[in-house]
Amino acid sequence: MIIFVAAAGATIGIIKNCFSFVAGTVAGVYVAQNYKLPNIAERADTVFKMVKDVHERYRND
Repeated sequence: MIIFVAAAGATIGIIKNCFSFVAGTVAGVYVAQNYKLPNIAERADTVFKMVKDVHERYRND
C-alpha cells in the first residue's frame, strides 16, 4: 500500500511538470504566430562574429 501511495505522488508530480511545459509551449506558439519576434539565430551569429573578431585582434601569438 505504501508503494502505491508513493507512485501516485510521483504521478501527480509528473502531471504538474508536464502542465507547466505544455502551457509554456502553447504560449510560445501563440506569441510566435501573432507577434513579430526578432530572429535569435541571426543575432547569435552576429555576436559570435564580434567575439571572434575581438579574439583575433587581441590574441597572443
